[in-house]
Amino acid sequence: MTDLPRRALLAAGAAFAGHAAVAQLAWPVRPVRVVLPFGPGGAADTLSRTIAQHIGPYLNGQTLVVDNRPGAGGTIAAAHVAAAPPDGYTLQIADIGANAVAGAMFERLPYDPARAFAPVIHLVNLPMVLIGQGSAPFTDPEGFVATARARPGVLTYSSAGPGGASHLAMALLDRTAGIATVHVPYRSGAEVVAAVIRREVDVAITTVSSAIGFIRSGAVRAIGVGTAAPTPLLPEVPPIARAAPGFAAGTWHGVLAPAGTPAPVIAAANAAFNAVLALPEVRGRLETAQGAEVVGGPPAAFGDFVAAEIAKWGPVVRAAGIRADA
Repeated sequence: MTDLPRRALLAAGAAFAGHAAVAQLAWPVRPVRVVLPFGPGGAADTLSRTIAQHIGPYLNGQTLVVDNRPGAGGTIAAAHVAAAPPDGYTLQIADIGANAVAGAMFERLPYDPARAFAPVIHLVNLPMVLIGQGSAPFTDPEGFVATARARPGVLTYSSAGPGGASHLAMALLDRTAGIATVHVPYRSGAEVVAAVIRREVDVAITTVSSAIGFIRSGAVRAIGVGTAAPTPLLPEVPPIARAAPGFAAGTWHGVLAPAGTPAPVIAAANAAFNAVLALPEVRGRLETAQGAEVVGGPPAAFGDFVAAEIAKWGPVVRAAGIRADA
Protein backbone atom coordinates (compact mmCIF):
# COMPACT_ATOMS: atom_id res chain seq x y z
CA MET A 1 0.00 0.00 0.00
CA THR A 2 1.37 3.38 -0.96
CA ASP A 3 1.73 5.85 1.91
CA LEU A 4 -0.12 9.11 1.44
CA PRO A 5 1.28 12.44 2.62
CA ARG A 6 0.18 13.23 6.15
CA ARG A 7 -1.85 16.24 5.03
CA ALA A 8 -3.72 14.16 2.45
CA LEU A 9 -4.57 11.59 5.11
CA LEU A 10 -5.80 14.30 7.46
CA ALA A 11 -7.88 15.85 4.73
CA ALA A 12 -9.37 12.53 3.73
CA GLY A 13 -10.11 11.57 7.32
CA ALA A 14 -11.66 14.92 8.15
CA ALA A 15 -13.73 14.85 4.98
CA PHE A 16 -15.02 11.36 5.80
CA ALA A 17 -15.79 12.38 9.39
CA GLY A 18 -17.61 15.47 8.17
CA HIS A 19 -19.73 13.53 5.69
CA ALA A 20 -20.44 10.75 8.19
CA ALA A 21 -21.46 13.07 11.03
CA VAL A 22 -23.75 15.10 8.80
CA ALA A 23 -25.25 12.01 7.16
CA GLN A 24 -26.09 10.39 10.49
CA LEU A 25 -27.71 13.57 11.80
CA ALA A 26 -29.43 14.71 8.59
CA TRP A 27 -28.26 18.24 9.41
CA PRO A 28 -28.50 20.73 7.86
CA VAL A 29 -31.55 20.58 5.63
CA ARG A 30 -31.45 24.28 4.74
CA PRO A 31 -28.74 26.98 4.47
CA VAL A 32 -26.71 27.77 7.58
CA ARG A 33 -26.04 31.42 8.42
CA VAL A 34 -22.75 32.56 9.95
CA VAL A 35 -22.88 36.05 11.46
CA LEU A 36 -19.79 38.29 11.46
CA PRO A 37 -19.24 41.21 13.85
CA PHE A 38 -17.43 43.07 11.03
CA GLY A 39 -18.25 44.69 7.72
CA PRO A 40 -17.14 43.34 4.34
CA GLY A 41 -13.51 43.38 3.29
CA GLY A 42 -11.65 42.58 6.51
CA ALA A 43 -9.79 39.45 7.58
CA ALA A 44 -12.83 37.79 9.18
CA ASP A 45 -14.92 38.43 6.08
CA THR A 46 -12.25 36.96 3.79
CA LEU A 47 -11.84 33.95 6.09
CA SER A 48 -15.59 33.32 6.25
CA ARG A 49 -16.12 33.60 2.51
CA THR A 50 -13.16 31.32 1.78
CA ILE A 51 -14.69 28.66 4.02
CA ALA A 52 -18.22 29.25 2.68
CA GLN A 53 -16.97 28.70 -0.86
CA HIS A 54 -15.83 25.15 -0.05
CA ILE A 55 -17.95 23.86 2.84
CA GLY A 56 -21.10 22.90 0.92
CA PRO A 57 -20.17 19.22 0.38
CA TYR A 58 -19.66 18.84 4.15
CA LEU A 59 -22.99 20.52 5.00
CA ASN A 60 -25.30 18.09 3.22
CA GLY A 61 -24.87 20.17 0.09
CA GLN A 62 -26.27 23.23 1.86
CA THR A 63 -24.91 26.78 1.64
CA LEU A 64 -23.07 28.68 4.35
CA VAL A 65 -24.44 32.23 4.14
CA VAL A 66 -22.16 35.03 5.40
CA ASP A 67 -24.10 37.73 7.26
CA ASN A 68 -22.10 40.91 8.08
CA ARG A 69 -23.47 42.73 11.16
CA PRO A 70 -20.84 45.24 12.34
CA GLY A 71 -21.19 47.76 15.15
CA ALA A 72 -21.04 48.23 18.92
CA GLY A 73 -17.73 46.44 19.28
CA GLY A 74 -19.12 43.30 17.70
CA THR A 75 -21.88 42.95 20.28
CA ILE A 76 -24.69 43.48 17.76
CA ALA A 77 -23.68 40.29 15.94
CA ALA A 78 -22.98 38.36 19.15
CA ALA A 79 -26.30 39.36 20.73
CA HIS A 80 -28.16 38.32 17.58
CA VAL A 81 -26.58 34.86 17.64
CA ALA A 82 -27.00 34.45 21.41
CA ALA A 83 -30.76 35.05 20.99
CA ALA A 84 -31.14 32.78 17.95
CA PRO A 85 -32.78 29.35 18.16
CA PRO A 86 -30.17 26.77 19.24
CA ASP A 87 -30.68 24.58 16.19
CA GLY A 88 -27.37 24.96 14.35
CA TYR A 89 -28.71 27.25 11.64
CA THR A 90 -27.29 30.48 13.11
CA LEU A 91 -23.59 30.57 14.01
CA GLN A 92 -21.14 33.35 14.84
CA ILE A 93 -17.60 34.04 13.72
CA ALA A 94 -16.11 34.70 17.15
CA ASP A 95 -13.44 37.30 17.83
CA ILE A 96 -11.56 38.88 20.68
CA GLY A 97 -13.84 41.94 20.90
CA ALA A 98 -17.34 40.50 21.10
CA ASN A 99 -16.36 37.26 22.82
CA ALA A 100 -13.39 38.04 25.09
CA VAL A 101 -13.44 41.71 26.14
CA ALA A 102 -17.03 42.91 25.73
CA GLY A 103 -17.91 41.80 29.25
CA ALA A 104 -15.28 44.16 30.66
CA MET A 105 -16.09 47.01 28.26
CA PHE A 106 -19.84 47.28 28.54
CA GLU A 107 -21.71 48.06 31.73
CA ARG A 108 -24.60 45.95 30.46
CA LEU A 109 -24.70 43.38 27.67
CA PRO A 110 -27.69 41.54 26.22
CA TYR A 111 -25.66 38.32 26.49
CA ASP A 112 -23.08 36.73 28.79
CA PRO A 113 -19.87 36.12 26.78
CA ALA A 114 -18.93 33.20 29.03
CA ARG A 115 -22.31 31.43 29.03
CA ALA A 116 -24.35 32.48 26.00
CA PHE A 117 -22.49 30.35 23.45
CA ALA A 118 -21.45 26.80 22.72
CA PRO A 119 -17.98 26.44 21.15
CA VAL A 120 -17.79 24.83 17.71
CA ILE A 121 -14.21 25.25 16.46
CA HIS A 122 -11.10 27.43 16.66
CA LEU A 123 -10.46 28.40 13.04
CA VAL A 124 -7.30 30.53 12.89
CA ASN A 125 -4.87 32.80 14.67
CA LEU A 126 -3.87 35.91 12.72
CA PRO A 127 -0.64 37.94 13.14
CA MET A 128 -0.88 41.73 13.25
CA VAL A 129 1.22 44.53 11.78
CA LEU A 130 1.71 48.21 12.58
CA ILE A 131 1.23 50.21 9.38
CA GLY A 132 1.77 53.88 8.64
CA GLN A 133 1.40 56.34 5.81
CA GLY A 134 3.89 55.94 3.00
CA SER A 135 5.33 59.38 3.75
CA ALA A 136 5.50 58.87 7.52
CA PRO A 137 8.66 60.21 9.21
CA PHE A 138 9.28 56.79 10.81
CA THR A 139 10.06 53.50 9.05
CA ASP A 140 10.60 51.05 11.90
CA PRO A 141 9.37 50.40 15.47
CA GLU A 142 12.13 52.50 17.06
CA GLY A 143 11.31 55.46 14.85
CA PHE A 144 7.60 55.22 15.58
CA VAL A 145 8.08 54.98 19.35
CA ALA A 146 10.55 57.88 19.33
CA THR A 147 8.15 60.05 17.31
CA ALA A 148 5.21 59.16 19.57
CA ARG A 149 7.20 59.96 22.70
CA ALA A 150 8.24 63.31 21.27
CA ARG A 151 4.63 64.13 20.32
CA PRO A 152 2.36 62.73 23.06
CA GLY A 153 -1.33 62.89 22.24
CA VAL A 154 -0.68 63.88 18.60
CA LEU A 155 -0.31 60.70 16.54
CA THR A 156 -3.64 59.07 15.66
CA TYR A 157 -4.61 55.48 14.90
CA SER A 158 -7.67 53.80 13.42
CA SER A 159 -9.51 50.76 14.72
CA ALA A 160 -12.51 48.66 13.74
CA GLY A 161 -14.30 49.96 16.84
CA PRO A 162 -13.79 50.19 20.61
CA GLY A 163 -12.52 46.98 22.14
CA GLY A 164 -11.69 45.25 18.87
CA ALA A 165 -8.30 43.69 18.20
CA SER A 166 -6.96 46.78 16.43
CA HIS A 167 -7.94 48.98 19.39
CA LEU A 168 -6.64 46.60 22.05
CA ALA A 169 -3.31 46.09 20.27
CA MET A 170 -2.62 49.81 20.04
CA ALA A 171 -3.73 50.42 23.62
CA LEU A 172 -1.34 47.68 24.68
CA LEU A 173 1.47 49.28 22.67
CA ASP A 174 0.77 52.62 24.34
CA ARG A 175 1.15 51.00 27.75
CA THR A 176 4.13 48.83 26.83
CA ALA A 177 6.11 51.60 25.11
CA GLY A 178 5.05 54.44 27.41
CA ILE A 179 3.47 56.50 24.63
CA ALA A 180 0.11 58.25 24.16
CA THR A 181 -1.66 58.00 20.81
CA VAL A 182 -5.22 59.03 19.88
CA HIS A 183 -7.90 56.48 19.02
CA VAL A 184 -10.12 57.06 15.96
CA PRO A 185 -12.72 54.25 15.68
CA TYR A 186 -14.21 53.04 12.39
CA ARG A 187 -16.72 50.28 11.60
CA SER A 188 -14.73 47.58 9.81
CA GLY A 189 -11.29 46.12 9.28
CA ALA A 190 -11.23 47.41 5.72
CA GLU A 191 -11.78 50.96 6.96
CA VAL A 192 -8.86 50.65 9.37
CA VAL A 193 -6.41 50.38 6.48
CA ALA A 194 -8.33 52.81 4.26
CA ALA A 195 -8.09 55.50 6.96
CA VAL A 196 -4.29 55.26 6.83
CA ILE A 197 -4.27 55.35 3.03
CA ARG A 198 -6.55 58.42 3.03
CA ARG A 199 -4.27 60.06 5.64
CA GLU A 200 -7.13 60.42 8.08
CA VAL A 201 -4.93 58.79 10.73
CA ASP A 202 -1.19 58.29 11.13
CA VAL A 203 -1.02 54.57 11.89
CA ALA A 204 -2.97 51.43 12.66
CA ILE A 205 -2.35 47.93 13.95
CA THR A 206 -4.30 45.47 11.84
CA THR A 207 -4.07 41.90 10.65
CA VAL A 208 -1.35 41.12 8.14
CA SER A 209 -4.01 39.64 5.88
CA SER A 210 -5.96 42.92 5.77
CA ALA A 211 -2.89 45.01 4.99
CA ILE A 212 -0.58 42.81 2.92
CA GLY A 213 -1.87 43.89 -0.50
CA PHE A 214 -1.59 47.57 0.37
CA ILE A 215 1.87 47.04 1.85
CA ARG A 216 3.05 45.32 -1.33
CA SER A 217 1.59 48.07 -3.53
CA GLY A 218 3.24 50.80 -1.45
CA ALA A 219 -0.05 52.37 -0.38
CA VAL A 220 0.99 51.92 3.26
CA ARG A 221 4.26 51.13 4.98
CA ALA A 222 4.80 48.13 7.29
CA ILE A 223 6.57 49.39 10.41
CA GLY A 224 6.58 46.36 12.71
CA VAL A 225 4.83 43.06 13.36
CA GLY A 226 3.09 41.98 16.55
CA THR A 227 4.77 38.57 16.64
CA ALA A 228 8.01 37.75 18.42
CA ALA A 229 9.73 37.06 15.10
CA PRO A 230 9.07 38.24 11.54
CA THR A 231 6.09 36.56 9.87
CA PRO A 232 6.42 34.56 6.60
CA LEU A 233 4.50 37.17 4.59
CA LEU A 234 6.63 40.04 5.93
CA PRO A 235 10.04 38.48 6.56
CA GLU A 236 11.93 41.78 6.49
CA VAL A 237 9.63 43.65 8.88
CA PRO A 238 10.97 43.67 12.46
CA PRO A 239 8.92 42.85 15.57
CA ILE A 240 7.37 45.82 17.38
CA ALA A 241 8.79 44.30 20.56
CA ARG A 242 12.22 45.47 19.43
CA ALA A 243 11.19 48.98 20.52
CA ALA A 244 8.61 47.91 23.12
CA PRO A 245 9.95 44.86 24.97
CA GLY A 246 7.24 42.39 25.91
CA PHE A 247 4.74 43.61 23.33
CA ALA A 248 2.83 40.92 21.43
CA ALA A 249 -0.44 41.29 19.53
CA GLY A 250 -2.47 38.96 17.40
CA THR A 251 -6.08 38.06 16.91
CA TRP A 252 -8.13 34.94 16.33
CA HIS A 253 -11.38 33.68 14.91
CA GLY A 254 -13.52 30.68 15.63
CA VAL A 255 -17.13 29.56 15.39
CA LEU A 256 -19.73 29.69 18.17
CA ALA A 257 -23.34 28.52 18.32
CA PRO A 258 -26.09 29.62 20.71
CA ALA A 259 -25.91 27.92 24.10
CA GLY A 260 -28.15 24.87 24.19
CA THR A 261 -27.40 23.78 20.64
CA PRO A 262 -27.59 19.95 20.70
CA ALA A 263 -24.25 18.18 21.04
CA PRO A 264 -24.76 16.12 17.83
CA VAL A 265 -25.27 19.35 15.85
CA ILE A 266 -22.13 20.85 17.38
CA ALA A 267 -20.19 17.68 16.53
CA ALA A 268 -21.43 17.69 12.93
CA ALA A 269 -20.64 21.39 12.48
CA ASN A 270 -17.18 20.87 13.99
CA ALA A 271 -16.51 17.98 11.62
CA ALA A 272 -17.59 20.04 8.61
CA PHE A 273 -15.36 22.99 9.49
CA ASN A 274 -12.42 20.69 10.27
CA ALA A 275 -12.88 19.02 6.90
CA VAL A 276 -12.75 22.37 5.09
CA LEU A 277 -9.69 23.54 7.02
CA ALA A 278 -7.89 20.37 5.93
CA LEU A 279 -8.47 21.03 2.23
CA PRO A 280 -5.12 21.98 0.62
CA GLU A 281 -6.68 24.83 -1.38
CA VAL A 282 -8.29 26.35 1.72
CA ARG A 283 -5.35 25.81 4.05
CA GLY A 284 -2.97 27.10 1.40
CA ARG A 285 -4.96 30.27 0.83
CA LEU A 286 -5.28 31.00 4.54
CA GLU A 287 -1.60 30.34 5.26
CA THR A 288 -0.03 31.79 2.14
CA ALA A 289 -2.34 34.68 1.25
CA GLN A 290 -3.40 35.67 4.77
CA GLY A 291 -0.50 34.55 6.92
CA ALA A 292 -2.92 32.67 9.16
CA GLU A 293 -2.10 29.89 11.57
CA VAL A 294 -4.81 27.29 10.88
CA VAL A 295 -5.90 25.66 14.15
CA GLY A 296 -9.00 23.43 13.96
CA GLY A 297 -9.60 20.78 16.60
CA PRO A 298 -12.48 19.79 18.90
CA PRO A 299 -15.12 22.13 20.35
CA ALA A 300 -13.85 21.77 23.93
CA ALA A 301 -10.41 23.08 22.99
CA PHE A 302 -11.93 26.25 21.58
CA GLY A 303 -14.12 26.63 24.66
CA ASP A 304 -11.03 26.49 26.89
CA PHE A 305 -9.25 28.99 24.63
CA VAL A 306 -12.08 31.54 24.79
CA ALA A 307 -12.31 31.18 28.58
CA ALA A 308 -8.58 31.88 28.84
CA GLU A 309 -8.91 34.96 26.59
CA ILE A 310 -11.72 36.34 28.76
CA ALA A 311 -9.56 35.87 31.85
CA LYS A 312 -6.53 37.46 30.13
CA TRP A 313 -8.09 40.55 28.57
CA GLY A 314 -10.66 41.54 31.17
CA PRO A 315 -8.06 42.95 33.59
CA VAL A 316 -6.19 44.65 30.73
CA VAL A 317 -9.33 46.41 29.49
CA ARG A 318 -10.30 47.57 32.96
CA ALA A 319 -6.80 48.78 33.80
CA ALA A 320 -6.61 50.74 30.54
CA GLY A 321 -10.05 52.26 31.07
CA ILE A 322 -11.32 51.06 27.69
CA ARG A 323 -15.07 51.56 27.56
CA ALA A 324 -17.65 51.00 24.85
CA ASP A 325 -18.09 54.75 24.37
CA ALA A 326 -14.32 55.48 24.18
